[in-house]
Amino acid sequence: FLGLAAPTKKHGKGTPGAVVGEVVKPGPAQHAGILEGDTILKVDSVPVHSIADALATVSTRSPGQSLDFVVRHAHRTHILPVTLGSRTVPPSSGK
Repeated sequence: FLGLAAPTKKHGKGTPGAVVGEVVKPGPAQHAGILEGDTILKVDSVPVHSIADALATVSTRSPGQSLDFVVRHAHRTHILPVTLGSRTVPPSSGK
């Protein structure tokens, strides 16, 4: 579980990265410092052109594993380690 929710959007054609539309709070992305409006450029050295690219790399990992996200924020590039979490499902009401 990464903690990014739609709508995370692509830049224009030919521009690398995926713009973060929403960060789930609390969640791994928030704890790592990823903010709404940031642009994800790479996940573990794999270039990102859409959120699907980022999620494809994340899906190969297990909860507790860490990935390095290269993120552009306020015209600066940062490397943010993100430790993946597990998605919690609320208990059933029994109905």
